[in-house]
Amino acid sequence: MSIVQRPHVDIGIVTILPEEYAAVHAQLRAPRHEPGTPSSPNPYGWELGWIEQAGGGAFRIVLALAGRAGNVTASQVTIEIARTWAPRYVLLVGIAGGFARDQCALGDVVVSSIIYAYEYGKLDASFESRPNFVYRPDEALLNSANRFAAICPTWGARLGGTAPKMIAGVVASGEKVVDDPSNKFFADVQRAFPKIQAVEMEGAGAASAIEHLKGTRTIGFLMVRGISDMPRKADEAAQSTERDKNKKRACAAAAEFTARWIAEAWPVTPAMAENPPAPAISATAERYDLFVAHPPALRPQACALQQLMVVRTRTFVPDPTDSNEAISQALRTSRVVVALASTDATWLRADPVASILADRRPTPDDRPLVVIRLDPAVVVPPDLRATKVLDVDKERGLAHAAVRLREILAGTEREP
Repeated sequence: MSIVQRPHVDIGIVTILPEEYAAVHAQLRAPRHEPGTPSSPNPYGWELGWIEQAGGGAFRIVLALAGRAGNVTASQVTIEIARTWAPRYVLLVGIAGGFARDQCALGDVVVSSIIYAYEYGKLDASFESRPNFVYRPDEALLNSANRFAAICPTWGARLGGTAPKMIAGVVASGEKVVDDPSNKFFADVQRAFPKIQAVEMEGAGAASAIEHLKGTRTIGFLMVRGISDMPRKADEAAQSTERDKNKKRACAAAAEFTARWIAEAWPVTPAMAENPPAPAISATAERYDLFVAHPPALRPQACALQQLMVVRTRTFVPDPTDSNEAISQALRTSRVVVALASTDATWLRADPVASILADRRPTPDDRPLVVIRLDPAVVVPPDLRATKVLDVDKERGLAHAAVRLREILAGTEREP
């Protein structure tokens, strides 16, 4: 029997639901499915990909889909990801129910400071907890997550709408979907653990697996949960409707925080000096004339420019729901790259779209990079190698910039 040689992995990410898996998958650079073999099957949809560091280098990620809810399943997939891939860190990323403490709201992200396995206890007239079943996270991971949230409070701006917050808090983990926290059993749990910030069904299983593995290896663990619903006294249908309505955004928030944190504030550097391969351009990929990169605050202007260019011009404006892979593909196939800037150009260093643009690895040729300034005082970083800087005329607005862009595309540009 041949032994399958696995590539080195820095971080394992466990998800439970397909929506959670898809949200994290969208954050990965150059993802590829890892096929199984008879001797080494792939029961959890192993997907290998990369998250690039802001300062260079990249972490190799393995993503897993458990497929079933519950602490037993979470424990099994965590042990399997550790044994198969031997990552230094494992994250459990997904959604949870939240409690309105510390201004926690729908769409916010809760990072586990403590996980209480609330099913373990003594139940007679009331519930009595067993404090032995308490799991604490890797301190280095928790500290770096808190630090990242403090220095980058706008981490979720790309999602649009009300920007989500990250809250480090106590998470209760059991085998029940909690819709009504006034239920006698869960009311007893809350009395035992009065600072519960979120409730879910897999954290204790994953954390217990990490504890079990400590005898053979050291793995740092942390849980990241987007809040999809707020358990309250309501009928079951109303709770399910709220959860389903907010599930996609909660998944996206958890995945966005995780990816930005890994890229910008992870406590260690990648174990190996590797870079992700440049993604190949699909033969069926749509080609674009313009790619309009923009900070979140200028999305209305980017969409307005797209409308002005609509006649005989194919324009791609990145959407918050687009994956990094889709954005990179569109950027590689566009004839001209446009970047919008208003008050400053610092977003060109931080935004996920802009990091692709500023690095210019996906555009190795000499295609034009046009910076459109809505404020002429904006300083364009020299290292962007901008081909042209257009200032928006206050009287003619973006319409004049659209005319200039059509001239650039046609090769007939005239100086103003």
